[in-house]
Amino acid sequence: MAPVAEARQEPLSPSHYFRRTPLLLMFLIGGINAYHAWAFFAPQTIPFDKLGLIGVITKYILENYNTPLRVWFVMIWILHTAYAFWGLKICKDKDISDGKTQFLWFAQTVAFGLGSLFFLWIYRPPKKKQ
Repeated sequence: MAPVAEARQEPLSPSHYFRRTPLLLMFLIGGINAYHAWAFFAPQTIPFDKLGLIGVITKYILENYNTPLRVWFVMIWILHTAYAFWGLKICKDKDISDGKTQFLWFAQTVAFGLGSLFFLWIYRPPKKKQ
C-alpha cells in the first residue's frame, strides 16, 4: 500500500484575503433590509396585526412618515453601494489584488454595508520584507 500523501495547505497570500460576515450579522442586517424592502414595495401585504409591536410601529411609520421611509430606503442602498466602492479602494490599499476576492468584498458590502466593510477595514496585512 502506498502511503497517503498529506495535503499541505499553504496560507493564502494577502492578495486573497476575504472574511465572510458572521451569520448573526447576516441574518440581522438581511432581515432588517428585507423587512424594509417589504414595507417599501408592498406595504399593503404586511399583516400588521400579526406582527405585534413591530407591526404597530411599521403601520404608524407608513401612515405618517411614508416619504421619509422611502427616502431612507433609497439612501441605504446608495450608502451600501458607496461603501462597496470604498471597500475596493481599501482592497487596493491593503494589497488585496485578486479580482475574485475584490468582487466578493464588493458584493458582500453591497448586501451588508458596514457589517462587512468593518472586517476589511480592521484587516492588517503582513508587513512586507525589505
